[in-house]
Amino acid sequence: MSDSQSAKHPFATVIAILVGISPLAAIMVWAALPIKPGDIKGHQLYLEAEHLRVEAERLRGDGQIEEADNQIRRVIELCEQALEWNPQSSDAYCTKALALAFSGKVAQAMPQFFEAHRIKPSHPVANFNIGSFYHRQGRLEKAQQYYEMTLLVSRGHAEAHNNLAMLLSGDKALDHYQSAVRLKPDYFEGHRNLANTLRSMGRIDAAVTHYQKAMQIAPESVEPCFMLALIRAEHSNAKYRDPDEAIEYATRAAQLTNYREPTVLKVLAAAQALAGRLGEAIATTEQALAIASKAQHAQLASQIDKRLQLYRKQQAHQDGETLP
Repeated sequence: MSDSQSAKHPFATVIAILVGISPLAAIMVWAALPIKPGDIKGHQLYLEAEHLRVEAERLRGDGQIEEADNQIRRVIELCEQALEWNPQSSDAYCTKALALAFSGKVAQAMPQFFEAHRIKPSHPVANFNIGSFYHRQGRLEKAQQYYEMTLLVSRGHAEAHNNLAMLLSGDKALDHYQSAVRLKPDYFEGHRNLANTLRSMGRIDAAVTHYQKAMQIAPESVEPCFMLALIRAEHSNAKYRDPDEAIEYATRAAQLTNYREPTVLKVLAAAQALAGRLGEAIATTEQALAIASKAQHAQLASQIDKRLQLYRKQQAHQDGETLP
C-alpha cells in the first residue's frame, strides 16, 4: 500500500491487523462500511476489558480475591472508556454488566444488559442474563422467551439449555439437559438436573450415572451423594438397592452436613438397617429424631419416630422384615 493510500485511509492498516486481511482488502472494507475511528478504539478497549474479566474469574477461582476485585474495577473502567468511544457497543455493555454482577452489584448490572439488548436484540450474553433475571423473579414466560432467543443465535450455550429445561418438562426438558452436558461435560448443574429428571421418569440406571458424574465434578456437594444414598437404600425396586453403596453415599452426605441434617441421617439409618446393622440404625435414627424435634420439624420428626419404632421392633425380632 502506497504512502498516499495510507494517508488517505489512516485506519485501513488497523483494520487489516484486527481482522487478519490484506491492507488492500482493508481499504475496500473501510470504503464500504461506516466504520468510525471511535468504533475501533472502543473495540480495542472492550477486548482488553473482556480479557481482564476472564482473568479475574480465574483469580477468584484460585482464591486470590483481592487481586480479582482489583481486576474487576479495572474492567469496569475500561468498559466505560470503550463506551465513551463507541456508545453503541453492546459487547462493552455486557462485559461491564458481568463485571458488576461479579462484584455482587446485580441491580446495577441489569440496566447494562437491557441496554446491550436494545442495541443488539440478538446478543446471546444479554439475552441469557435477562432470562436469568426474569427466572429469579418468577416471570417464567419472559425467562423462557429470552432463553430461547439466546439459543437461536448460540446453540452451544450450555447454561441456556439447562435453564430452559428447568422451565419445561418430560422429553423437552430431557433434550435440553442432555444438550447442556454434551456441550459442557463438566457442568455440575446440568448433570444434577438431568439426573433428577431421569429419576422422575423412572430411568434409574441413567440417573445414577449422572449423579455419580455430578459428585465427581463437585465432591463437596451434598445433593448427589444424598440422592445416590436414597436410591441405594430405599428404592421400591430391590434391584436398585445396595447396602454397601447406600452406606458409602449416605455416610459421605452425613459428613458433608456434619451429621446435623435429620433427613440425611434418616437415609443413613435406612442404609444401616438394609445392611443388617440395626444397632447403628437405631442410634442414627435417635440422633435424627433429636435434631428434628429440636428444630420443631413436627412432620419430619413423626416420620423419623415411626422408623425408630420399626428398627427397634426389627432388632427385637432379628428374623423380621427389613425396609420395604
